[in-house]
Amino acid sequence: MKSVHETDPPVARLVLLIDDPEDYFDATHENFTVVFSHQLGIANPDWFHFKYSILELSTAVKPFFLNWLFCECGFTKVIYLDPDTRVYASLAGIEARLETFNIVLTPHLTGPLEDDRRPTELQILRAGAYNLGFIALRSDPEVERFLRWWQGHLYDHCAVDLLRGLFVDQRWIDLVPGMFSAVCILRDPGYNVAYWNAPGRRITQRQEQLMVGDQPLFFFHFSGYDPNSPERFSKHQDRLQFKYREDLRTLCDQYRHELFEQGYADCSRWPYTHGRFRNGCPIPDVGRHLLDEAPELLEQIADPFSDAGYEKIVRFWNAPVSPSSDVHPGVTKLAYRVYRLQEDVQAAMPDIFGRDYIRFLKWMLSQAPHQHLLSEPLLGNVRAAVE
Repeated sequence: MKSVHETDPPVARLVLLIDDPEDYFDATHENFTVVFSHQLGIANPDWFHFKYSILELSTAVKPFFLNWLFCECGFTKVIYLDPDTRVYASLAGIEARLETFNIVLTPHLTGPLEDDRRPTELQILRAGAYNLGFIALRSDPEVERFLRWWQGHLYDHCAVDLLRGLFVDQRWIDLVPGMFSAVCILRDPGYNVAYWNAPGRRITQRQEQLMVGDQPLFFFHFSGYDPNSPERFSKHQDRLQFKYREDLRTLCDQYRHELFEQGYADCSRWPYTHGRFRNGCPIPDVGRHLLDEAPELLEQIADPFSDAGYEKIVRFWNAPVSPSSDVHPGVTKLAYRVYRLQEDVQAAMPDIFGRDYIRFLKWMLSQAPHQHLLSEPLLGNVRAAVE
């Protein structure tokens, strides 16, 4: 937001927070307006915040927030940026495009990837053709229709589930240019530069302006960059290394310095409110999608974070997945979810209801606690079956 203020001082700056400050900071003292996700009027908000991981939730709220900005704040043009983005030049060009277009999107790729590095084109395809770290919209009946459609899909289907063809909010947007009118595909190299397109976008300094080719660098998306591991450009790729791209090293080093200057070291240690029940027990992401298996819990549990919610949800997670509970009681519903997520475990232990049963339970007790944040109350039945 500081970089937005520097490049476009007049624009309103709002940040959506899906967390709770919990007295760690005072939202009224920021140089932007903080909006809380519980303000957006999302149905069953406690369940909505419970059923998604932090990545999934951060993307699921997007169309609800955008709609709120139009309907409650009266904005006529809105530009959304992911939080790991820095702006380097005015975004007035995007605002100008919204005079003609309803929706502005940036594609992940504007040219082929012709090596064997990661991410491959297939991996990009699985994540979605367009990167939703950016989207721009104008107030229009067509945009209202688009946001209603997007909300309808993200309310229950904003998951990282590649087997079902889902990757949070992005895969749905692949359909947008065909389904909605006046969509601009912004291919200019200065917008949304990141690990997926940086191989063809070298950054240079021209006087006081950073450039990509012959146009300014408008904003850079530091997706996958970890300020605590400053020698790696992005954890999501192995194509680019700083020793061959000094321009990227310089940009990341500056960004890292600015993050720590703004208090990154402190706030990165603050707890995530929706990462635990109110009794303090951590919520494992592997178990969050339990409504897919048991939609009746929505009616039985008003507040999943409460003590009553904890008791019923832990009881559900600890129930055996097999109808023959007297035969395989240790393979709980939560344990089986862990198994389904780990292809390496499936390959090593293909028969967890037969010859690999005890071996799998021992793996659960030794590896799952730190790999999936499983606390002891979620492992009791597994431990009892081994003993």
